[in-house]
Amino acid sequence: MNKQGLLAGSTDTPLHDEGREQARVAGQAAKQYRFDLIVASPMKRARETAEIIARECGYPIEKIVFDKRVVERHFGDLEGTPWHPGIDFGSNTTVEPHDIIMARAQSAKDWLDARPETNILLISHGAFIRAIRSLYLPNMPYADATANMPNAKIVKII
Repeated sequence: MNKQGLLAGSTDTPLHDEGREQARVAGQAAKQYRFDLIVASPMKRARETAEIIARECGYPIEKIVFDKRVVERHFGDLEGTPWHPGIDFGSNTTVEPHDIIMARAQSAKDWLDARPETNILLISHGAFIRAIRSLYLPNMPYADATANMPNAKIVKII
């Protein structure tokens, strides 16, 4: 969901000024972790977030890995519409199915787990973060995996 409360999904929107400031603050917080690798969604808003964070924490921008597996969930004809708690994503045939986003998350997790780097920063989007976080934290179901997780925050998973 974007600043206006709309489902942005796979619509490739740019980062807004507030998002840039959030990324700058996150980059300052990220300095303490000394990331070995930054992986990000290639979508404009995530790409710019990754570049800002990398710049702030001294990570070489040219070493950021942009991976299409970690893009936001496609919300089909719901993109650009207001988010509300009662949306039934499962019955809308234009929305990327849950099993597909979970398969993308599993593929990305397998790739990340096989990497030699130990401190990896993943910059993605709400639905994808929910999916991959639920894989790393099996006691946290998909529906709860982004509870209390605001935009542009560094969250240590493992």
